[in-house]
Amino acid sequence: MLARVVVSWGLIVFMAAGPLWAQSVDAGFELRGLAGASREVQDSEAAVTRHSAGVAFFFRNWRLQYTEDHFTWDEADQLVSDTQTPWQRLHTLGADWSHRERFNDRWGWFARLGATASFEEEIDRSVQGSAGGGLNYAFSSQWSLSFGAGTVVHPLRWRVLPLASLNFRPQSTSGWTARIGVPRTAITYRWNAGWSLGADLQRHNRFSRLADDNELVPSGYAEIEDWSLGPVLGWQGEKGWRLTCSPRYHFGTDYTVYGPDGDKKHTWETDTDWSILAGIRYQLQP
Repeated sequence: MLARVVVSWGLIVFMAAGPLWAQSVDAGFELRGLAGASREVQDSEAAVTRHSAGVAFFFRNWRLQYTEDHFTWDEADQLVSDTQTPWQRLHTLGADWSHRERFNDRWGWFARLGATASFEEEIDRSVQGSAGGGLNYAFSSQWSLSFGAGTVVHPLRWRVLPLASLNFRPQSTSGWTARIGVPRTAITYRWNAGWSLGADLQRHNRFSRLADDNELVPSGYAEIEDWSLGPVLGWQGEKGWRLTCSPRYHFGTDYTVYGPDGDKKHTWETDTDWSILAGIRYQLQP
């Protein structure tokens, strides 16, 4: 139901603002999906499989996105007695604003504000706010350094995170480009206007509010932390379309369950495994 509402409103705004959006090349939408393999939970006979699908609409500095993750559990009672399904669907709804400017040929700045709600059923006590920013310094026409900090405020905790990256030809549409830093590292080679091949390393961390009637921890929270690495094949069309496909190797995946007051209840670690991530992006042409 929530997915239909988000997509419907996104399409209404997208079509209603079409003439305005067409004046900007930075407007469009994205669709993405991830199909994961079953991962065994270490030190048990339990296993979990995760699939996800998402949609995002972007317009200039603004972005609205929705993702639904679906979990299938096997032998979950090996983790917690009398528990068959710790959770099945987790919804994530987010909006953010980002901007960057240059002071001069060498120095610039960037900033980002966002709000995200991740939940099983009830949205209350699931919203987290984030803010970040920093400076960018260009060593030359090809190399630059970005550095700063960000903060995330969630009902369970408040975190401060570093933001840093060494960038090589980040705006180039041909040849090599690279971004080496935190929280993402990526290297890409574009051998013509259409095709590109690269690799990236990403870290994901998310808190989701569990349902009031959740059989594991009612009104609690689930934290999922995951690292993924893989090649990325991309194709850029002439009419604003871009397709990507990436086999992902997942490692360092931890599930931590908290009570409503933040007290830790359960912690599980899954084995390494593979998934397939695919995406479609359309960007309006001026």
